[in-house]
Amino acid sequence: MANFNVGETVQALDELRIWTKARILNISEDHEKSCIYTVTFPGWDASHNRNVNEKQLRKPVPPYEERQRSEYFMHLKKLIFNLWPDLNILCQCS
Repeated sequence: MANFNVGETVQALDELRIWTKARILNISEDHEKSCIYTVTFPGWDASHNRNVNEKQLRKPVPPYEERQRSEYFMHLKKLIFNLWPDLNILCQCS
């Protein structure tokens, strides 16, 4: 059973084994009943499309620096709201 859908944006391992933004073009099953995904890499022509298995795909994740920044701000926000709980009420937008 496929965990990804045709047209979905994912990250796939490219020829250099680097996680790269990709889009699923096709899903097929091989003789062992596992899914084979045909992916395309934006900005590259069709000659760079690859057939990959599910282990070579993942949901998109932000770059390391961006993840670090968002985790830092999440902890900072928690600290501020723990120190000044009244700010939480002021900062909520509806």
